[in-house]
Amino acid sequence: MKCSHEGCEECGYYAFSTKRELADHYKRVSKWLCVRHTNPSSVLGLDNLSTSTKLICKVKLMDDGKPLGKFWQEERDFGTDRVSSRFQYGNGYKAYANDFPEGTEIVITASVSLPDR
Repeated sequence: MKCSHEGCEECGYYAFSTKRELADHYKRVSKWLCVRHTNPSSVLGLDNLSTSTKLICKVKLMDDGKPLGKFWQEERDFGTDRVSSRFQYGNGYKAYANDFPEGTEIVITASVSLPDR
């Protein structure tokens, strides 16, 4: 599947066991964006030398109101019940949500240092 951003040549490759699975996929996903175009402000480049995002530790409740446990919630999901995972990691860090009190924030920042020329 080709990225639907104008002029982009990136492709995503998917495998399906049956033609029905393939058809169902294309019913759900008519347009696809590559990583670069899904969230362009998070892509580092000469015109974007730093990015930052937050995660917050949140207790997820089951349908009956009982706590399921602590999870990390991505910044785009703040104010909702949607959570990501109990364990987050990246270059230079690892964090288990259960190790922190609810409301703890992780701020993840990446910056580029260009060589002097």
